[in-house]
Amino acid sequence: MPGGQGNAISHRGYKVQARVAVARAGGQARSRSERLRAGQRARSGEASWRERRRRLSWWTAAASGENRMPDGISQRTPEAIAAEIDAHIRGLVVRNMPGVRAVRSRYSRMLAKADPAFVLAVSRSLLERYGLRSVAYELILQHKAALQRIGPSELEELGRGIDSWWSVDSFARTLAGPAWREGYVGDDLFVRWARSHDRWWRRAALVSTVALNVRSKGGHGNVGRTLKVCRLLVDDHDDMVAKAMSWALRELIVHDPAAVRGFLERYADQLAARVKRQVRNKLEIGLKNPTSGVSRTRRSKAGRQQPRTQLSRREADRQ
Repeated sequence: MPGGQGNAISHRGYKVQARVAVARAGGQARSRSERLRAGQRARSGEASWRERRRRLSWWTAAASGENRMPDGISQRTPEAIAAEIDAHIRGLVVRNMPGVRAVRSRYSRMLAKADPAFVLAVSRSLLERYGLRSVAYELILQHKAALQRIGPSELEELGRGIDSWWSVDSFARTLAGPAWREGYVGDDLFVRWARSHDRWWRRAALVSTVALNVRSKGGHGNVGRTLKVCRLLVDDHDDMVAKAMSWALRELIVHDPAAVRGFLERYADQLAARVKRQVRNKLEIGLKNPTSGVSRTRRSKAGRQQPRTQLSRREADRQ
């Protein structure tokens, strides 16, 4: 290479990588910008190779069992594993859903060949001792044999204590709904929940139908089961139940919009206004709450809300 060529690149790594790239190409870069681009391509290729090598080493370790628990699952109690999961989650630098799910995924791989009763015991411990509902439910969902062990009594035991919309939705979408969809529990259980005096179990009955209809989660659409539960709750105007009713009907639109439209017409005098408005919006324009033409309100210096348009959100919804 010409004597002054390397001096044009201040970073030594760029200089070395550029020379390697040029040598591989069988020619010489004629300008500084070309040399820089060649070095960047070489560095990018090396980084890509390192990433592929890292993944390959992980897959090899997983196949050989190196990522399993050091002492073996059979030598540890479900309570010990649950405690370890809790410790790993509490040790996350940022405790958010992706981080928690990454921990759960690691233990799902470790427990892949564990006895289903053992997995259920780990999940119960996570629920009872640490309150990790989503982790407990996902461990069971990702272990097919454990999910097959779920019956009405097991479901109600695992759902004990649901007392908020997020705990209900986690339970119904992740565990109860999939168990129903796969035939491990029957319709009678959800009919009983729909008739419960507890608002959260009534919501659970409705949200469980979502798993029957969401394609991305394995749902194929089940008009009969969904509307069977909805009919039992058409007179229920509890806000948490009405929101779940709207959700259940909107998910069914993808599979049978005519059936949903007929349901709205038949029970128009009984359904909550929220349900009728949101489901009709979904049927007509594909959105639950259209916001076109209506901007969010902003607060004035005096602290009062002033709409940016002539119509308020409530007035727009009425039209």
